[in-house]
Amino acid sequence: MSESIDNTSNEDDVNPKSQNYAVWVPHKNPSSRPYKEVKHSMVDLTPSTYCQARCPECPRTGKDGQVIPGLKLEHLSIDILKKMVKSTRIFNETSIIRLSGNYGDPMMHPNIEEIIDICVNNSAYVIISTNGALRNAAWYTHLGNKYKYKLRIIFGIDGTNQEVNNMYRVDVNFAKAYENMKAFAATPSDAEWQYIIFEHNYHQIDDAIKMATDINCSLFFMFDGWSSPLALSAEKEESLTQYYTINEPLWKLLA
Repeated sequence: MSESIDNTSNEDDVNPKSQNYAVWVPHKNPSSRPYKEVKHSMVDLTPSTYCQARCPECPRTGKDGQVIPGLKLEHLSIDILKKMVKSTRIFNETSIIRLSGNYGDPMMHPNIEEIIDICVNNSAYVIISTNGALRNAAWYTHLGNKYKYKLRIIFGIDGTNQEVNNMYRVDVNFAKAYENMKAFAATPSDAEWQYIIFEHNYHQIDDAIKMATDINCSLFFMFDGWSSPLALSAEKEESLTQYYTINEPLWKLLA
């Protein structure tokens, strides 16, 4: 197992907690870090319950690999979001808005860019979680150049090729997800690769580190917390913690 890679250039610009990450790319505009010397609140929104993936441990996926009965497939109404902004105090200059993928992928929303506009204009920072394979590289380039230092996208990719990534990210196009992440990482915005470590992708950790480093993308590792047949053995988990900080997503450093 290779040692952690530290590709930071300015020690003063990096949160001390980040030093043991496999790959850490510091905020691209440290002077405007939204979390610097300010206490923030985290607001979690689900823009859509639609998703093209069938990840077996996702709360929207049943044992048969299909959408669970009773889950209403819908997109967040733009009008409702605007009313939330006007009528609540959770949207303000110290808020961090997280558009999560708990029951769907945010990028499935047909008007996701308008949602990002509203959130960016009414918060300190916006974080989006996605499997990465929706839309295209040109759109991610546009997004990163448009929102710059106000946006971070977390790409959930659990392998370094189609075969391995598809073992958990079922029906996700790996090549497209990686190209989208690469395109976004080349913009002023913050790109982050989330890699859940399973038994079947444990052997690709070093490859992931190299690939993340090559595209200047932050990378963090997580263990599967569901005690499923896919989970990494306890012995391997213990050995990994000697080399990497596990289960500490970079966005948590923002809160």
